[in-house]
Amino acid sequence: MSGFCHRDYFRRYRLNVAQYGEIVVNEAFCGKKMGDSQPGYDIVTSKAAFIDSLQRAGMSTQQISTFNLNERILIQVKAKLNEAPSGKASVVHCPDSNLRAMTHLAIVLVDPGARVEHGDPAEEGLIVHAWLMTRDRASELRFKKGQEQYINVNKLKKAASSHQDIFDIKEMLSFIVDAQIEVVAH
Repeated sequence: MSGFCHRDYFRRYRLNVAQYGEIVVNEAFCGKKMGDSQPGYDIVTSKAAFIDSLQRAGMSTQQISTFNLNERILIQVKAKLNEAPSGKASVVHCPDSNLRAMTHLAIVLVDPGARVEHGDPAEEGLIVHAWLMTRDRASELRFKKGQEQYINVNKLKKAASSHQDIFDIKEMLSFIVDAQIEVVAH
């Protein structure tokens, strides 16, 4: 089957937004997507692939040097619909268990399209916002109230404009979601 992209797959098969986010971040960083039972991170990639992916996306070497990189990059992905029947995405849950193993956190907000009452079906699966940050920056951005630990999306947007170690990866992921993929039928 040709002429099919990740966004088509997301729409046609009503793919879970968390899995969709993991797939596109994995593709962007040329990594290996880990199983759901893997605690604390979703994707493993090499330092070389990570740097190469960021440079191809237009990030400068100086920006990349703000990341203290290990040989293995462990990325936790938090993806959610930008808008749900209950309203706009305002927080992304990020408990302590997510911070233990990962080296980086990717947050991806996806246009729900036809999944909400007044959504535009043509927009479904588009990347609305996406950021990549270090575990330390994610920890600093978390709001810790009782048992709920989360990152406020508005706080993240403001922090992204003033911190070099928060990368806007929206364009990088937008290219991936609309790039043609080869689907193999079994």
